[in-house]
Parts: sequence; structure tokens; C-alpha cells
Amino acid sequence: MAITLDKKLVLASGELEIKTPNTGVKDMNDVDVYLIKEDGKIFNHSIYPNGLVLQMHQYQDKIIAYSNWDFVKQDDGDYIMVEP
Repeated sequence: MAITLDKKLVLASGELEIKTPNTGVKDMNDVDVYLIKEDGKIFNHSIYPNGLVLQMHQYQDKIIAYSNWDFVKQDDGDYIMVEP
């Protein structure tokens, strides 16, 4: 079954905090994480047991995040993942 990463978030470079509550993950070893670093870029693809998929592309000047869940900005500036 193909999963569509139709949610997109683009931010200027800096710190990005994305919280993933309600995923049922008690240990990050339960998350399949694929990480590639090349030419100053970082690509991170994470698959959670409950179906959340989060993909991050980090460049020097921006961060692009893709997911099959919604990104919801919180009052503190962080983002939380919400199942659609």
C-alpha cells in the first residue's frame, strides 16, 4: 500500500521541533528511521507503528518536512502532528 505524503511544511533554517503525541511510541526503537547525510544536507525518513510517516529534508537555508498527517503550529512555535 502506497502512502501519500501530501502535507508539506517549509521553514527557514534553524531549529524545528515537531512533537508526535498519540503515536503509541514509548521507545524510539519502535520507529523505523532512515537517515542520509550528503553534501551538507540531511534526509530523514521516519515511519511510526501507527502509520505516521514523517520525512525531513534539511538544507543550509531551509527545512522541508512532508507527512501523511497534518502539521499544526502551537503557540510556542513548535509543531504537533495530528492524524487527519
